[in-house]
Amino acid sequence: MDMLKPLHNSKISLFKTFFILLTLSFQNGIAQIGIGLPAGQDPQATLDVGFDETVAPGFLMPRVNNLPEATNESPITEGMLVYYSGDDSSLVNSYYVYIDGEWKTLAETAGIILPGVGGGGNGVVTIHEGYFENGNDGWLDFNDSNRVQSGYSCEQNYSMQIWNSNGESKIELRDQDLSSYNAVSIEFEYRTNSNWESEDYFSLKFNNQELGRWYSSDQNCSSVTLFIDSGNYSFGSADDFKFQGEMSWDGESVFIDAVVIKGYTQPTATVCETSFEDDFGCWEPDNNSTVWRGNWYPNTGQGHLYFQSDDLNNSSNFDNSYISTAAPIDASEFSAGMIQMWYSGNGNTEDENDNGTDYLRLQYYNGSGWSNFPEGSYGVQPWSYEFLSYSIPADYLTNNLRIRIKFDATRPDERLFVDDTAIIFY
Repeated sequence: MDMLKPLHNSKISLFKTFFILLTLSFQNGIAQIGIGLPAGQDPQATLDVGFDETVAPGFLMPRVNNLPEATNESPITEGMLVYYSGDDSSLVNSYYVYIDGEWKTLAETAGIILPGVGGGGNGVVTIHEGYFENGNDGWLDFNDSNRVQSGYSCEQNYSMQIWNSNGESKIELRDQDLSSYNAVSIEFEYRTNSNWESEDYFSLKFNNQELGRWYSSDQNCSSVTLFIDSGNYSFGSADDFKFQGEMSWDGESVFIDAVVIKGYTQPTATVCETSFEDDFGCWEPDNNSTVWRGNWYPNTGQGHLYFQSDDLNNSSNFDNSYISTAAPIDASEFSAGMIQMWYSGNGNTEDENDNGTDYLRLQYYNGSGWSNFPEGSYGVQPWSYEFLSYSIPADYLTNNLRIRIKFDATRPDERLFVDDTAIIFY
């Protein structure tokens, strides 16, 4: 089965390589280049550094000649930088580094070669960390929210406690400079106390735009990772994050802990970017389910053709109403990823006021069967046309990632419409 291999931006790879080569080369102001080669290869490689106005105007760029293709043979020197070319030796394809007995791409090892630069490898920068052990860590507290030492803290001893919504109990982190990032992730842990009702929740907002709602954790610690990108959110130099209680009475509270905000600067790789205009793209419908492509009005997304799935719970096809990626995706080189799409139910789906139980579920293949992604179920409401952006937990970014969109409904006349899908990696 072919792998869907996201491609890296070659200019960025060259730019990183330029700094890595300078780091390896210029010690005490003296240019000293040492290159190790796999055993048995004639070490006739040369390294030239000069200006290349086509590839990167204004920057000194390395040009490596006569280096062989990277192989798994035993090298003479570990930790070396090796150039790999395709059919044309002058065409830059990729750079490889031999570390700990394995060939790795530059994107995988930038943090190892240049430790601490930009906060880590893979173009990831830690913008903020809030563990609250020694203070509020920059978070402002309002209307009875406060830092507390409690058994409800998920990480060590202290956390931020937020109460009910009557007084707009909240905590805010202000004036964060996100202007240089392509994407931002927000990680946090939370635990609710024992008094929550089913309708109670708390929210996380970015510049007063709601990113999500979370309900009772049944007094257990829960972990959340959210992912937002500059294509759907406006990043500036003074951005705000806010956790706010939306509970109904004074005895209800939530404890927020281990808040980590990261910025991503490396280019994205996108697969399964499909509007269903001409075909199903990388998605493959199940043979036993009913999948329809056709016009549907109104269309919130860019395309005019929808994927429609029936879930007939009175037939043997109840669990077969889905589409899945036709081939595995190699996501192992990336730090973060997200699944995006527009979706809606038809007029027969039940909304929350009708005690609806119709769901769009995002699933992954676990090696023997399909499982739901954590926090990957979304209620399907009639004609809602909602935008979905799901952050794929880092533990699931494997070299054999398979994704499925499944519709769980309660009546045979209910429909799910999905459009403009994309799976994006950083």
